[in-house]
Amino acid sequence: MPKAEMEKKMTPEEEARQKCIIRERNRERKRIQRLNPKYRRLEQERDRKRKKAQRAKEAFRELQNQRDKMRKDRKKGLLVTDPSQLPPESAATLPPVPVVEPEVGLPPTSQGQQQQQ
Repeated sequence: MPKAEMEKKMTPEEEARQKCIIRERNRERKRIQRLNPKYRRLEQERDRKRKKAQRAKEAFRELQNQRDKMRKDRKKGLLVTDPSQLPPESAATLPPVPVVEPEVGLPPTSQGQQQQQ
């Protein structure tokens, strides 16, 4: 007899009892599974990854909020990124931005070897 036909003939009390039995069986199966040290390690690793991803998402949201705030400030004229747009007295207070030029001629691996010697 197919399972669907058997369920149709069950009384509501029998169905409720069957659900309780299935739930209890599933709980016991989960409990035994959690006792397994390998499963516990996997669960802990999954939790760590989940927390790490959550922190990354929060940091990303915070950066988006800051970016949006800066855009709004720029539109209002409160935030100026180009020093030439500043009044002369304000521009004098900003330290000059140093121009950094990359080193030419030595590949990165040879620099590390020279430092070790």
